[in-house]
Amino acid sequence: MTPLDCIDELEALLASKTFRYSSEAELQEGLRRVLVAAAIPFEKELRLSAKERLDFYVRESVAIETKIGRSLASLTRQVNRYTLDARVQAVLVVSTRLRLQNLPEQFNGKPVRVCTLLASML
Repeated sequence: MTPLDCIDELEALLASKTFRYSSEAELQEGLRRVLVAAAIPFEKELRLSAKERLDFYVRESVAIETKIGRSLASLTRQVNRYTLDARVQAVLVVSTRLRLQNLPEQFNGKPVRVCTLLASML
């Protein structure tokens, strides 16, 4: 499975679910449960460096970053840093913010997608 195939699979899976959360930590727990139930291999909070930590590292190639706040500029810098790491071949941002859809589709030649969860917040 290519990293892009993995993003497509994850996006379809997450879009089919309803998440109940009031914080980023609760959203991450919901994502963890979905990944476990779907038997998708992942590592939670993989450290890329002393300052960089992925929320989820899926199928040894895709980073999942959850965002219920923050600006597009801040997320852009963060995703760019993640894609500089050779282990990260693609990034899926899971967010509640529609304007984060304006994130570029590629960073450093690696695909980036945003999956927006609209009807799930408490």
